Amino acid sequence: MNHMRRYIFTTAAILGLLLGWEVREAAAGTNVLKVRDVFYMTGQTVTVYIDVTNEDPIRDFQFYLRFPAGLTFDGTSFLKTGRDTTHTVSCTYQTAGSYVGSYMFLGLNLSGTPLYGNSGAILALTCTVTGGVGSYAVTVPWSKLTGFSGLSSTACSDGMVTIFDPATAARLRVRTRLEGFNITAVMRNELALSGYIPLTSPYAEAPRTASSIPTNVADWILLELRTTPGGSPVYRQSYLLRADGEVVELNGTTINLGLTLPSGSYWIVLRHRNHAAVMSAAAFALNSTEYRLYDFTLAASQYYGSGGVLSSSRYSMPAGEINQDGRLTSRDYVSWYNKFFTNPGAGYHAEDLNGDALVNNLDFYLWQNNARLGMDSRVP
Repeated sequence: MNHMRRYIFTTAAILGLLLGWEVREAAAGTNVLKVRDVFYMTGQTVTVYIDVTNEDPIRDFQFYLRFPAGLTFDGTSFLKTGRDTTHTVSCTYQTAGSYVGSYMFLGLNLSGTPLYGNSGAILALTCTVTGGVGSYAVTVPWSKLTGFSGLSSTACSDGMVTIFDPATAARLRVRTRLEGFNITAVMRNELALSGYIPLTSPYAEAPRTASSIPTNVADWILLELRTTPGGSPVYRQSYLLRADGEVVELNGTTINLGLTLPSGSYWIVLRHRNHAAVMSAAAFALNSTEYRLYDFTLAASQYYGSGGVLSSSRYSMPAGEINQDGRLTSRDYVSWYNKFFTNPGAGYHAEDLNGDALVNNLDFYLWQNNARLGMDSRVP
């Protein structure tokens, strides 16, 4: 890819620079709209997600969707996600023309603010299943993502909605460590002991609220499962990470995780708010009869792309990924420095890398060491 990209200083570009956006010529990178593959058990409400992965700022979007027999969309039951706060979105059923029988979605943006982030859902559609167990293809016959210079991308991809019997649901156990929180045989649980961990998960991708936070917990953690290494998550849920490394349910004791996925082989991804995301080295086979354990702490070979670090004799998620852009760079240092400069009191801070509720030089040293080693998230 040509990194010597030309900058176009339109009004939107100048505004973007003033606000700190990286506004580049539209369509210079890869920009794709996709229907996310999802799995639901019979009887569950089905949500179809429209994902956009974009290397360039996106101004407007338009696309058509076709739904198969057995999967019904009413044309009105859709919501924008947290990625999209500025677009006015409309949906119209097509009764004539090339895309008859499909729904046209149009998102117009007059504010000059691009989509937040560079990947994830922009719309969530609620659908009704009338066909029972099976696989339903939601197709995108045409789409267009328009950048600020007027150039556009028409790259798009269909998705599959799979409905399965709860009796075939996969089961899993997961164990991991946070490098910064490691002390000896366990991780720090000072955040929980001091009451700083919020009742609601910090991961907007999978909102979940606990009635209380058990004191044996280190922090919240986000679990994702994929069917391909670089694919969108087909399962995503917030859990608690116990001080001994077990990923647990909200009661702090249940280590057996029942998933809303059919039995099969999945890539396991773990994300933490200030550590680099990690993924299993290979797809892990899950079934409906046993809770198979994937233990990230055992060896470097457990990590995709050698994404773990050795800490207190256990392999762990690398500390220092404060801004969650997938890399450990000076941007993470700037986030730490800006927080450190304000001299914050004890609390729940993303810049607190060792889990002692404080932002100080100990956190800086964790970031610095991993940045020097060239550590980052190896999750594609």
